[in-house]
Amino acid sequence: MLSFLKKVEEITFKHSLISGFIFGVISGFIYAPFYYFPLILTFAIFLYENLKATSSKQAVTFGFAFGFGHFATCLFWVKNAYFVFDNPDLQLIGMFVPLFFGFWGSLFTSILAYITYKCNDKYAKWLCFTGFFGILEWVRSWLFTGFPWNPFGSALAFDDNILQIISIIGIYGLSTFLMMFVSSFALLPKKTPLIVSSCIMISFFGFGFLRLKQNPTYYIENGPLIRIVQASIPQIEKNTNKEKALHEYIYLSRKDDEEKKVTHVIWPESAYPFWIEEDDFYRSFLLRAVNQGGTLITGADRKAVDEKGNINLYNSIVAVDDFGEIFLTYDKSHLVPFGEYVPLKDKLPFGIDKIANGFADFSKGDGIKTYEMFKSPPFTPLICFESIFSGKVKNKDYRPSWFLNVSNDAWYGDSAGPYQHLIATKLRATEEGIPVIRASNNGISAVIDAYGRILKKLDLDKKDYIDTPLPMKTLYTTLFGRYGNNVPMTINTIIITLVICFLLHNKKNLL
Repeated sequence: MLSFLKKVEEITFKHSLISGFIFGVISGFIYAPFYYFPLILTFAIFLYENLKATSSKQAVTFGFAFGFGHFATCLFWVKNAYFVFDNPDLQLIGMFVPLFFGFWGSLFTSILAYITYKCNDKYAKWLCFTGFFGILEWVRSWLFTGFPWNPFGSALAFDDNILQIISIIGIYGLSTFLMMFVSSFALLPKKTPLIVSSCIMISFFGFGFLRLKQNPTYYIENGPLIRIVQASIPQIEKNTNKEKALHEYIYLSRKDDEEKKVTHVIWPESAYPFWIEEDDFYRSFLLRAVNQGGTLITGADRKAVDEKGNINLYNSIVAVDDFGEIFLTYDKSHLVPFGEYVPLKDKLPFGIDKIANGFADFSKGDGIKTYEMFKSPPFTPLICFESIFSGKVKNKDYRPSWFLNVSNDAWYGDSAGPYQHLIATKLRATEEGIPVIRASNNGISAVIDAYGRILKKLDLDKKDYIDTPLPMKTLYTTLFGRYGNNVPMTINTIIITLVICFLLHNKKNLL
């Protein structure tokens, strides 16, 4: 490893911008569905280059280029949404979307590179790099409304054992310790950091192995029998042939259910293709989707008039009974910028518009809620990317028995996006100790237990359904579920405090 790093140093010393970009691009393949785990050592190269940099400019240049390449690569698939419709203006914007994410991500890696460079000791740099990496990843989850896609720790999501630790320290805590381990390779031939961080990661694996072994999946006795419907209708077809799309969902909702045992049918985000509260004719068709006494829960767009007489549009989840009456409504509260609304719309150039359908921006709902429903324990609905926000997926005063995540990843086609979205949902289940029922239009629909195990799933573009009883949540609230991201931020604060103490100690010795 040491000889390899020296060769890297020779190549990159005079070409920080190019080499940083190349290593950043390579690092983008450590996440789902690729999981090329050895490529994670590119982050060791990041720290190694920082250690060898002769100026802050050189360190920041490499950090900027690395972050640009990393985020532009692992989020390259987002551009697909801009090419669904034959709209040259949207397609032109779509070509620049990866560049936008590259610049956005490079903001964090540039700051990380600068702060790390300012430490004048090798061990202090290592701990500083680790601690501030974890803090900046958390900042990424809320800055500018937040977009915490692909947290670093999710590179380990292929292994359920090591993921169990996030029930205690959260995904940002796992990101911190994984970075501590990976970046320790940059300090070779000094072996102590590598040995210490390796022992920590091994202990995480051991904890997870025992936790899974001692906790098999249990289902709620005499609970609901849920059917998840995945119709896999192309996005363009959903908009041009709405009646056909509706009949596809109805057909799959009742298929092979001769004994009429299904109690709850789940459709994905925006699966109902008409305005749910206005089209009584088409809403009457929903009676065919459920058994007597059953419930249909579907994603749907709806209109509502506020007290000022303004028409507001909502991306919603609605529950419909076997009489076709709506008895529950949840409006999405964390909207996608430029997907469901345009920030600062009045100040942007003309022609900039949102991707999702409708003649106006969607409005924001009232926030995450827990609902009670007939023949079902309490649940919390999450629409689309609301499931990616660690520590922000439930009402802290009312712990639900299950999460319902509906999504429409058909916008992104056969790309890495749907796989990474599934992993984000898996992380929330593991952190909170709460199972997830996930319905996505073209996949990947899944049943995930309270330990993050994917029990059943429908692959991308498969037209089918899943019948499942409801897995039980963990008996006790997880540590992370109780304290949220206060846990990983406390860990990172301790690490940064150690850095400060280390630097002060060295300064005192020099005096």
